Formats: sequence, structure tokens, C-alpha cells
Amino acid sequence: MFRKIILMSYGFFLLIKPVYGESFEEKYEGYLNVIQNKDVNQSIECAIRLIEKQFGGDASPLDGFFFLDQLLDHLDSYEKDLKGLRESCELVLSKYKKDIKKGVTYSYYLSPEAETLYLKKITEQFKNRPEFEVIAKKGINSFAKCQTKFGFQLFGGVGLGFGLAFDRYSCTTPLGLKYSIYAPSLAGGLGLGGSLELLDYRKKQDFYFLIPRYLKVNLLSDISSGATFFWGKGISWSLSSLDRSNIKDFRLGLGLSTYLMQRKLYLIKKRERSTFSEVIRILNLD
Repeated sequence: MFRKIILMSYGFFLLIKPVYGESFEEKYEGYLNVIQNKDVNQSIECAIRLIEKQFGGDASPLDGFFFLDQLLDHLDSYEKDLKGLRESCELVLSKYKKDIKKGVTYSYYLSPEAETLYLKKITEQFKNRPEFEVIAKKGINSFAKCQTKFGFQLFGGVGLGFGLAFDRYSCTTPLGLKYSIYAPSLAGGLGLGGSLELLDYRKKQDFYFLIPRYLKVNLLSDISSGATFFWGKGISWSLSSLDRSNIKDFRLGLGLSTYLMQRKLYLIKKRERSTFSEVIRILNLD
């Protein structure tokens, strides 16, 4: 129905074009490009999720490249309707997720031997798509890079200390998939006094931590420490070997305290709009 309305509008624009000049047609073409780009992005997103998650080892990545190949064929033939392709991809992705919950299959880290075999399958199955090998190498055993965008932490204790915190992270994968993580957390350790700390926004872009894409991670641990004498600083850094130890953020605090705590973070993920500019460049779709 929506596309019929667009086509009717286009017919109307063609009728009034002699009166109003080229601007209406140019605007329509630009609008159509936006719609098409949205469909392309959604199709790419589904394929990339299959590639990065490594359901069944190289099984889902190969499915992801199959759908990328189909997408390029559709675009080469000027096929505008990508809904059926996207829905087919999402059905396959949904089935993998259900199989994961049932324990029928798992996401695997690809060993060097499995990685070599996977890349060989890519080159053999998609001989006319050498760019697929470039994408595959970027997506193998990949980690999402996450940066703190918002955070606060409350601490209180005498000898034994306890904390309550909330952080929001923005994450981007090597293939351009973006998502947010909302992370409430509880902390326990040693400390004295009380304080309230907020993310130091002057330094929020300087630090990050990494989360593997091939594993489902719902809980993380990190270390938080700080000292305030009416005004002070706090710092947190990754602890889990899964996300590779790294400084996560700095905080500014008010209060009178000193502490060292371990935090347990519960991760709530939410997808963000992704543009996949790097993949689009590699596929020569820009």
C-alpha cells in the first residue's frame, strides 16, 4: 500500500513537472533513495548479525554471506523490493537464536584451523565476490568496542563498603553494528565514608572496553576504586578476561570516602541505528 502511494505521488510529480521544473522529481528521487537505503541497511544488518555471532561455528557466517550475495544480485538487477529477502534472513537468524536457547547449537570461537577452513569455504562458494573475504576477516572472532556515555555511582561504608551504580555504554562492532548497553550494578569491597560520582565527560571518549560478539554476555565484572575529600576522582576498569582488561572510565565525585570494590554488572542491550559505512564501502555500494 505504501509503495502504491509513492508511485501515485510520482505520477502526480510528473504531471506537474512542466509547471514547477525539475525540483519535484529530484526530491522524489532523493526520497526513493532514502527508502532503498533503509531496506539495504536492514538486509545488511541481518547478514552481519549472522556473520559476527558465529552460530554453529562457520554455519551462520556462511548463511550471512549467502544473503549478502542475494542482496547484491537484487541490486544488480535493480530489484527494489528487498522485503522478502530481509524476512528470509531474519527467519534464519531467529531459528539460530531458538536453537541456542534449546541447546541444539552454540556460538563458537574459531580456532586458527577452523578460521582457515572458513575462509577457504568463502572463496570457493563465492568466487565472484572477492570482497567477501575482506568482510569475513574483519568479522572473525570479533569484539564490540564499548565506550561509557553515562554513569553514576553511590558508595558508602565503614571497613566494608557497598556501592550502587548505573552505566550506559555505546558499542560498535568491526562490521559497523551498533547497540547500547544499560548496566545497573551492585558492588562490594573495602572502603570508608560516602560519595556520589558521575562520569567525567571530558574523558569519556578516551577509554573503552571490548565484548566478544561470538558469546552471549549478560553479566560482567569490573573493579572500581576512588577517593574523595569533598571533591575527588574515581576510576573503573575491566576485570573479566572476556572483555580484555582495559580502563573503562573516569568519574568525578563529591563526598568523603576512599574505596576499592568489585562490581557485578547486568547487561541490557538495545539496538541502535547502524549505517554500515565500512561494509557498504567494501561492497562498492557507496
